[in-house]
Amino acid sequence: MKKALAMAAFVCMWGGEVVAGYIYWLGVGGSYTGNFEVASNWDAGVPGANDWACFKNTTTKNWEVMFNSDVTNLTFLSDTDALNYETRFVLNQHVWTAVDQFYFRKGVGGRVTFTNGTLRTKSLHCYPDTTVSPLYMALALKGVVCEA
Repeated sequence: MKKALAMAAFVCMWGGEVVAGYIYWLGVGGSYTGNFEVASNWDAGVPGANDWACFKNTTTKNWEVMFNSDVTNLTFLSDTDALNYETRFVLNQHVWTAVDQFYFRKGVGGRVTFTNGTLRTKSLHCYPDTTVSPLYMALALKGVVCEA
């Protein structure tokens, strides 16, 4: 009986654990443009506070993500693999909180721009994570407040 109760307690504790999901941006109909809060603009629904919001711009397109409310995610991930193309986040006076970090990687000449709002996180990381050259990216903050 004690073994059964111990096993049941373990399963309940393990079953209640929150696992972060990696959720990737698609935009309206795969256009990479649209509103952050629309579930169909993501591969697995809108990322929540326990998820990574992932933007992997490997296309030869400019991306644009617009906000209609404050957003909280565990981590923000942006790959900038598209040389001379931009991923733009139009915050529209809203706050985007990354509980863990804003993480920029694979700097292969792409641009990431945040406009008109507030970014809140405890850390911001830029990491090349690639052997491709050139190794750079442009990060622009236009009318943006950054908070830790």
